[in-house]
Amino acid sequence: PDYWTGRFYASLNVEDGNTQKKTYHLDGIVVGDWEKYRLTMEGAYNYGKENGNLTDQDAFGQVKFDWFFTERFYAYAKSRIKHDKFQGIGYRWSTGPGVGYQWLKKKDHYLVETEAGANWTREDRTGGQRNEGFVSADLTARGHWMITDGLRGSFESTWGFNLEDSDDFFGRTWVALDLTLIKNLALTAKIINEYENFTPPGVEHNDWYYLLGITWTAF
Repeated sequence: PDYWTGRFYASLNVEDGNTQKKTYHLDGIVVGDWEKYRLTMEGAYNYGKENGNLTDQDAFGQVKFDWFFTERFYAYAKSRIKHDKFQGIGYRWSTGPGVGYQWLKKKDHYLVETEAGANWTREDRTGGQRNEGFVSADLTARGHWMITDGLRGSFESTWGFNLEDSDDFFGRTWVALDLTLIKNLALTAKIINEYENFTPPGVEHNDWYYLLGITWTAF
């Protein structure tokens, strides 16, 4: 690659006393950029316990390769896997192609892009609820911008739709603000929403995370 970028984020919440609670969140992204190609590898993990009982356990990972036909228009291929114990997802694996367009772009200042793709998705639901493969579509919007010197905003929203079952759709959305503390280190406030329209009985459709942690820009 012409250059690599890597950002890693961690947050920890601990409560002790009458309530003993620990929650962890880790995520990271590594991007390799060439003149006409881009490789993105990313993932996230959430884990929580309260009074000795597991309250949260989910993770995802994704690899995506982009090929730029023009300065702003590109095609991509990606593969993504997700696990969420409390949403009843043993795993959801999807892979497929798509296209994207960069609406706003200025290196080290701002970027806004959108994507649309088609996937083959395999889903294994715990408890025997559903184990099947299906064709799905996904839509993504993401971006980042330098609000002021030392203050950076970013967001991403990805939604998947089961094309064989209109009641089955799911999404992940996050927004973040990074305040630079010292070189390569920032204080980060982040809000994450995980949505599943098809859930086990008694399980909420939405999981919300309100996080304050540290982001390390490794390279």
